[in-house]
Amino acid sequence: MKQVSVKNRILLKVLAVAMVICYLLSSGLSVSAATGPLVTLEKSMDITIIVGYDTEKPVVVFNAPNGKKYEKPEDFDQVIEGDNATYYCISNASSGDWTVDYEKGKNQEITIDVLPWHKNISIENAYFSASPEAGMKVPKVIGGITVNYGNNYYRYIITAVQLDADENITTRIKLCDGSGSAGGEENFAFYPEMLMDGDYRLMVEVYGEDGTGVEVRDSMLLENTLSISGNTAAGKDECLSIECNVTDGTVDIHFDASAQECNCDEFALMIVQGDAKQYLAAQSYYDRVFDDHILFDPADGDITVQINAKDRDAGFISWSKTFKPELPISLEIETAEITNGQNAVIKFDAGSSEYPGRIILNEAQTEIVWRGSSTAQVSLESMATNDLTIQVEDGNVCYTETKVISVDTMPPYIDIYGATDSMVTSESTVRFAGKTDAGELSCNGEKIACEADGSFSYIGKMDEDEKTFTFEASDSAGNITARSIHVTKKGLVKTNGTRKKDNGIKPLLFTIGISMFLALFTAGLTTLLMKRNEKKGRAVKTVPTVIFSFAVSMICCFIGAGIWQLIMHFKAGKDLSGSSFIDLLKKTPLSEVASKIDEKKEYLASSIISFSAAAVLIIILVIVSIIKKKAAKKTVQA
Repeated sequence: MKQVSVKNRILLKVLAVAMVICYLLSSGLSVSAATGPLVTLEKSMDITIIVGYDTEKPVVVFNAPNGKKYEKPEDFDQVIEGDNATYYCISNASSGDWTVDYEKGKNQEITIDVLPWHKNISIENAYFSASPEAGMKVPKVIGGITVNYGNNYYRYIITAVQLDADENITTRIKLCDGSGSAGGEENFAFYPEMLMDGDYRLMVEVYGEDGTGVEVRDSMLLENTLSISGNTAAGKDECLSIECNVTDGTVDIHFDASAQECNCDEFALMIVQGDAKQYLAAQSYYDRVFDDHILFDPADGDITVQINAKDRDAGFISWSKTFKPELPISLEIETAEITNGQNAVIKFDAGSSEYPGRIILNEAQTEIVWRGSSTAQVSLESMATNDLTIQVEDGNVCYTETKVISVDTMPPYIDIYGATDSMVTSESTVRFAGKTDAGELSCNGEKIACEADGSFSYIGKMDEDEKTFTFEASDSAGNITARSIHVTKKGLVKTNGTRKKDNGIKPLLFTIGISMFLALFTAGLTTLLMKRNEKKGRAVKTVPTVIFSFAVSMICCFIGAGIWQLIMHFKAGKDLSGSSFIDLLKKTPLSEVASKIDEKKEYLASSIISFSAAAVLIIILVIVSIIKKKAAKKTVQA
């Protein structure tokens, strides 16, 4: 075998080491240091370099195109440590090709990303002062702003704001704007001619935009107050008139500036209520004459109506009125909404002041001056609906209270079916039924519940021999109708000042009389038949035959009468129940209805008596027949 020379052995070892190094460089497992491209910037900009790692923070050096190296913390504008990542921020990074030198250390892998650095902008300080100047209606405002935004340029806007009770901005008016460079104080000065009289706070807003188009903002509300006075003139009072309807909770605004000398193109209406300045309306109008209508809650406090306009020649003009949403005097319309009276009564107390006003009823109007404490009356139209309006004027505010009053003089009706002024009953209770259109109904002070259609039913107790039932109906207007019905118990009917007892046995006597008549008729017929049989030679026992015929006739009569009386009893019961009873009450006087009730009972009692009499006679005949058969049997045996 050919031996390798020493020189060749050394060459082979060097080649092997070079191959191992190349392998390690290609695998990235054991290289401790490397250099590579980082980013190419087309223009100078703010950048953030994010280095991510898995084990330990690697050592990195960033090489700028101009040769500057960024390796120490002080070389960067900001260094932020995160979870397995470090953020390196560089302001105004040079354009061109950037490279990076790094040592991975114990890390298996590191990542390097370059992103735009969107710097935050913040106001470090802002102030202002206002001082009056001769010949100017408004003071001159001067101040300064210090902004932290690197070395970049920024823009600013200064606005005047007003806050409500909850520190919410209700008014925002731009005063001026401009630009500045961060790192130093930027001064400003202006005249706030665009502000109306009042107190304002200044708000400073700054914003900047980097090369990527991302915008950042910050704002600050300054503590001191900017007061403006003398830049607003009061408009003529007669231009603004207000009608406050305290009944409906509405405010009607009428504005007419046609007689006001001003050079205005736009009028801004603002209506607020209460200490919190709650907005009820905010509207712009471009005409000198306009109207508006709003709703309000009297419990929310005073209402302020303000109309502002910018006069191109003389600053601002303001028409304003603050008022309480209630009548300036104590006033009450005492008359109810539904009444049977002919006058509406108005009670008022104006104290020591005087207020002009008027009373308007439908279309008739009466001028009046409310003074002192008194009452006023106005005649109402009978059986009609009256629209009553009371007006009290206080300055350019007209307060209105309204009420709709219906006059009803028609008393309610009470229809008690079949009732007469005097009635007789044998019952312990009396039932009344009828109908009414009243709102309330009572009998002897006891309230009666009525159905939706006004029908009612009432059962009165006859706890006395004589009793008067007084029905009283009243409607919402106060009209009253009364009706009295006197009821006497049957058997205690008055005759010539004395009471005559009714024995109540007429039905019984009538039944017995008919039965006797039929019995005698049957007995006579039997006698004639017996005589006829005797002529023919037949042996007939006259007395037993007549008695037997009489008894049989009586039994037949009693049974027939009992059946008829029972039928009449059930028929009367049908007429006195359900809807049939109501129809009967409508067609028949109540005294006759009571008689029908008594007849129903009498029919039942009479039928019981008739059936009982027939049963007794049957028993007697059966007993007599048994005795007769026993006697005949003994005679045959003898």
